[in-house]
Amino acid sequence: MQQEWLASGNTVGGVRVEGLDSLRRGAGAQVRVVTEGHVRLAVMGDCPVAEKQMKAALSAAESGRWEELASWPGSYWVVADNGLQRFVCGDLAGIRPVYYSLRTGRVEWSTEIRLLAEGMNAVPDLGWLVARLTVGEQHWPHRTPYEQIRLVPGGYGLLLAPSAPPQLVDVSGACPVVGLRERARRFGQALTEAVQLRLHATEGPVGADLSGGLDSSTAVMLAAEAGEVRAVTYTDGYTSGEDMVFAAHVARHLGITHTVATGTEAELPFSFPSPQPAGSEPVLEAAMFTMDAAYLHPVRGLALHLTGHGGDVVLDSSSACWVRLIQNGSAGRPDGRWSPSPDCATPHPARTGRPSPGPPPSGASVPWPSPPTRSNAVPSRRAPLAGGPGAVWARPPRG
Repeated sequence: MQQEWLASGNTVGGVRVEGLDSLRRGAGAQVRVVTEGHVRLAVMGDCPVAEKQMKAALSAAESGRWEELASWPGSYWVVADNGLQRFVCGDLAGIRPVYYSLRTGRVEWSTEIRLLAEGMNAVPDLGWLVARLTVGEQHWPHRTPYEQIRLVPGGYGLLLAPSAPPQLVDVSGACPVVGLRERARRFGQALTEAVQLRLHATEGPVGADLSGGLDSSTAVMLAAEAGEVRAVTYTDGYTSGEDMVFAAHVARHLGITHTVATGTEAELPFSFPSPQPAGSEPVLEAAMFTMDAAYLHPVRGLALHLTGHGGDVVLDSSSACWVRLIQNGSAGRPDGRWSPSPDCATPHPARTGRPSPGPPPSGASVPWPSPPTRSNAVPSRRAPLAGGPGAVWARPPRG
């Protein structure tokens, strides 16, 4: 069975990556490695870059131009080593994460959080878990369910060097865009390329969710322009009949295969059947296991499946925005401070502070890297509230 993960050489399990002896991978996982002298570059994941392009990128790794290594299409992990520094990075969206921890002055990292947690008997961060349930997970992009483990935020890479604390490097490449119209155009272009690139790289039909909503319908329409799509829809006594009608209209318009799964009481959320697998972190999808198993059955075994998940995450406003307005007594009144910032490539609430990294774990002799400041702010739609993750939303405004 393929286990797709990468980790530092001190991690227990897996096999060593040939060409990068201090790097381990999951059994069966495919890693592409190119080397030249003391410079090494490894890529794992969905990345159409050819070996020739990887070899050309060795010069970027040697001179520390890390952003170039994160600019290829697809969703992948990249590890680069130039003999002085090691750079580790996931994709810009954070779908392929990188976790790290400090123990006895040594940085250990992994793309699978359980590998770090099991090896150090990590303590759950109960405060963060409560805050996540209350206001959402994106307010503290560097935190994880464990106190001793940190997450590299999407759009950043982890830079490691001997006898030096770890650094977070901005590789997002976000540039200022003037005007909402231009932002919308660029977003549409990026979404179209992201969907159709995966279709072109996949042999045979692909599966896709089709709920009837804007997000999944858009993804299905873009995919249908590039290849064969088999759409699936879930419905039961609690779902909207109107959504089902819209899903059917989209499928007929595109002329694609469309399968509707009608759920029963057994497929309702939070059933948690005994054979249900468990993941490394608490996620809502775990409560939807039986529903997902029912409606995804017709597209099982396909190489690619598209979903509409994430549209709200990218485009919606932050709940912190409304909490702060209430604290300031501004509820119901327009406030320019909560308009899209003109110096950002994507809309987000005005940043009012930066998150606190928290204390380093016991035994650590080097500090956590400082979270990004305004000059290189994390490219996330949700901004941390002033005062860090100490539940500032629970405090009344100062009078």
